[in-house]
Amino acid sequence: KRGEFNFFTNPDTLTKYWAERAEEVKGFDNIYTIGLRGKHDSGMEGAKTPEQARDALTKVMAIQRDILAKAQGKPANQILQALAADGTK
Repeated sequence: KRGEFNFFTNPDTLTKYWAERAEEVKGFDNIYTIGLRGKHDSGMEGAKTPEQARDALTKVMAIQRDILAKAQGKPANQILQALAADGTK
């Protein structure tokens, strides 16, 4: 429905999905998982090298933290977060 779970080929759809979810759950006490893994917790899809995965993960976390800050109406460093990431396959 939304396309592949691949930040390299489908970044706009993934970003839109993350923003929708942040808005849907903003009224609850949450610990938000940030980062990027593949479908069903597989390795990150689309990364060809560890460096490419690192760079994508850095960008993804900045996007996700910005989304959380906007949804919560406060700085990202005041929102509980846990990192879940794997750049390997």
